[in-house]
Amino acid sequence: MSVCDREAHVVKTLVVYFSNSGNTRKVAERLGAHLNADVEEIRERKTRPLLRVLEEGEKPGGLAVIKAAMGGMLGISSCIEDVQCAPELYDLVVIGSPLWAGGLTPAVRSYLKKYCKRMRRVAFFCTGESPEKGRALRQMQKLAHKVPIAVMSVPARDVRSGNIDAYISDLASRLTLA
Repeated sequence: MSVCDREAHVVKTLVVYFSNSGNTRKVAERLGAHLNADVEEIRERKTRPLLRVLEEGEKPGGLAVIKAAMGGMLGISSCIEDVQCAPELYDLVVIGSPLWAGGLTPAVRSYLKKYCKRMRRVAFFCTGESPEKGRALRQMQKLAHKVPIAVMSVPARDVRSGNIDAYISDLASRLTLA
C-alpha cells in the first residue's frame, strides 16, 4: 500500500521512510507488506541528487556525497512535504532512514521533529554501510521523545543481495510481542 486508508482507518501500523538510493525503500516496502501496514515515503521539497549505491569496497565521492555526509554528521534538517498519513491515526509508527556518515538523514530528522508529539508508539530501522548504527538510532529516539519498542539495522550489502527477509521477520515478531 502506498497511501493511507483514510476511510476505514483499519490499519494500525504506519511505516514511514526516507530513501535516496532505494535501499531503505526496499526494506520499508517489504516490512509494510509483512505487517499489512500503510507505507509512506518522506519526501524533501527540494530534490536531492541521487546517491548511487556503492559496490563492496568502492569509495564514496562527489559533492552530493559530501553534502549528505555533512547532513548526517551535523544534524541538519531539511524541508519536507506534508504527509498523507497522519501518524496520530496509528497505534505504531515505524520510521526508517539510511545512514549518512553514520547519522540520521535530514529528512527523517525533520519528520521526527514535526510529528513526534503525534505518535503513540515508535519503532526504528536504518540501512547503510556503517557497522555503527547506534548513533542514528539514538538520534531517532531523542527526536521522537520516545523509547522505541524495537529497532533494526540492515547492512546495505544485505539489501543489495535481497537478503532481508530474516531482518523483516525478526522485527515483525518483536513488534507483535510489544
